[in-house]
Amino acid sequence: MKKSHIFMLLITCLILAGAIALIFFAEGSSGKKNQPVPAAAASPTPMPTATPEPTATPSPEPTQEPSPEPTSEPAAAPATPEPAAEPTESPLRETSGIFRSDTGKKLNLVIKWSIIPDGDSYRLRLEACAESYSLITYKRVDDVEFTVGGTVKYDSSGPLNVDSPHELVENELGSAVFQVESGSAVTAKVTWYFMGEYGNAKIDSIIAEQ
Repeated sequence: MKKSHIFMLLITCLILAGAIALIFFAEGSSGKKNQPVPAAAASPTPMPTATPEPTATPSPEPTQEPSPEPTSEPAAAPATPEPAAEPTESPLRETSGIFRSDTGKKLNLVIKWSIIPDGDSYRLRLEACAESYSLITYKRVDDVEFTVGGTVKYDSSGPLNVDSPHELVENELGSAVFQVESGSAVTAKVTWYFMGEYGNAKIDSIIAEQ
């Protein structure tokens, strides 16, 4: 009989515990459903602000661009003359000139030469002059000898009567003309057979060569 009572008591306790748990569960679920939803906070409407009226910006006054000062135009450079074309034939590079002797005395031989075109060839003219102070000679025959490229020619000088004690002067002795080929180089030699005395010195001949 005691075991049955104890069994009944346990069943009763279990039933009570289940009823209490069911009550708490029901209250908990109903509390969640009836919980008030917080109302959304109303954001304050901003007060309208007055828009400032635009003020007219004064446009900058146009500045006058400085006008350039007039500059004088550069003067045109003088035209440079074009150099003359070099002649292809050597005799035309120099058409005249002078060469002389050097005796160391006051009597010398001066030779003036010039080249003259003559068809396909050229003529070389040699003129011999005596350079001296006072000088007296008589008439000579073939005393001036001209030699060009193996060709020899003669001329006669005098008479000479030079009165110049303080200044050197020239007097013509003779001349000769030679035919030369275009582009050729020749040696000109002139001999004056003086055969006398000058300045207390005996002179047989005076030679100028180039």
